[in-house]
Amino acid sequence: MQRMHVEFMTQLKAAAGCDGMEIECDDPMPVSRVLELVRGRFDALGPMLFDDQGIRHGWLMVGIDSAIVPRGSDPDVQPGSEVLLATPISGG
Repeated sequence: MQRMHVEFMTQLKAAAGCDGMEIECDDPMPVSRVLELVRGRFDALGPMLFDDQGIRHGWLMVGIDSAIVPRGSDPDVQPGSEVLLATPISGG
């Protein structure tokens, strides 16, 4: 069984109380499924990942193996990949 590492940044890290999680998988899965698994393990992250209709927030940054996932897309994540999740950072 392979693993996919999901790393939390910014407010997601604080809300989850940890740096990330591992997902065991042998087959690719869409980003939306990865986010559902994250929400399933960390209830507090649900509102930070999805809007009231269950759609991924447009401001949520998702990266797969250092490539940013465009808004509105739902590409497959390969086993062994690293997924980065981050919310906007304010300041100047």
